[in-house]
Amino acid sequence: MNEQLFQFIWNKQYFNNTNLYLFSGESISIVDPGILNSNQGPDFLNALIRIDSLLLAGNIELHLKTSDWLAHQHSNDPMYNNIILHVVLENDLATSPNNLPLLELKPLLNKSLLDLYLAWNRSEHFIPCGEGIRKISDEIKSNLAHKLIEERLIQKSNELITQLELLNFHWDELTWQTLSRSFGAKLNSDAFQRIAENLPLALLNRHRTNLIQLESLVLGRAGLLTIVSTDPYIVLLQQEYKFLKKKYQWKDAFIPIVRLRMRPENFPEIRLAQLAKFLHEHELGLHQLISDSSLGQIQEMLKVTANDFWHYHYTLLESSKYSPKQTGATFINTIVLNAIIPLMYAYGVVMKNEKYLQKALKWLAEFPPESNRIITEFSTLDWLPENALDSQALLHLKKSYCDRRRCLDCQIGQFLLKESITEYSAPNFQ
Repeated sequence: MNEQLFQFIWNKQYFNNTNLYLFSGESISIVDPGILNSNQGPDFLNALIRIDSLLLAGNIELHLKTSDWLAHQHSNDPMYNNIILHVVLENDLATSPNNLPLLELKPLLNKSLLDLYLAWNRSEHFIPCGEGIRKISDEIKSNLAHKLIEERLIQKSNELITQLELLNFHWDELTWQTLSRSFGAKLNSDAFQRIAENLPLALLNRHRTNLIQLESLVLGRAGLLTIVSTDPYIVLLQQEYKFLKKKYQWKDAFIPIVRLRMRPENFPEIRLAQLAKFLHEHELGLHQLISDSSLGQIQEMLKVTANDFWHYHYTLLESSKYSPKQTGATFINTIVLNAIIPLMYAYGVVMKNEKYLQKALKWLAEFPPESNRIITEFSTLDWLPENALDSQALLHLKKSYCDRRRCLDCQIGQFLLKESITEYSAPNFQ
């Protein structure tokens, strides 16, 4: 038993609360268990109880043992002056501290609930509740998915807003850094963001009409042009970068780039070349991406093909068979999901514009569900996402709830715990 579970049991009143008696012998009934307090002070505020015929209003404190009241030095703390009931899992004292009404819950708890929660904490399944998730109705899943996707978008938008504040609310600069980070995908996201931070959008816009210069800038700031080569194109890129580096008085930048266990079409050189081509073809700004554009238009904008040199290369030094390096549908969708939609939602939050919040959700619902290991695992448990809204919700459920064992905060966990005691009989309590 931990304090969080104990608070959950009290909050939901998941114990045998008929014919209750205090440690001192008086009868007690719980009219209102109170409101869980997330700040300092008593665990539950504004509770209402009846002891014999006396109705009392005030706060309630919970402890695993009665002696914890003394250990936590509540006796002389004015924040605990209005305690009307001390609820403990187990009473280990002969008298109640401060002569407070004392209620022991251990004999009243439901064994099936405790066993289920213990099993979740010991579970080695993909998710703690394992096969239990099959019992969840489609209605509960749908409601939970909408709650989870809102949490996920708020979390991502808060991260973007923090970054926006550091950029003095320059939305276009935030868009550039977020888009660049997304082009780096999972392995090189941090590296690509650093590249963007080293290349302000205003500077890039000066060279937007010259693709060679744009390519030299992104490859050069990534430290990828320090190679030795006689290839005319590579030499040209190196000359351009040398000139620009001197012009802007830059020092050498070393940004670790990863390509371990990566498919050639995802190599960082290819993605940087495609990013340069996107900058060359489109004047990058947030409003161009979110205002009146449809999802299809954004996807079309992100469909870019790297410069001709890359038709025959996956890296600067290694040649390959002819293969145009165009951004694929899966990669484009990943950029929209991880960059454009969160930017749109963050803009809606900051500007208090419901239009962009709803548009972000609408686009998610229009996307097909993602395909990855986590989504496959949920599918084997009969949770089949219909669209990206559902799949993004499942990713958030796994990362923010299941992996952190936050079963008590999860609607699924709450439902299964409640179900475990709905058909209890007297022997279930011990």
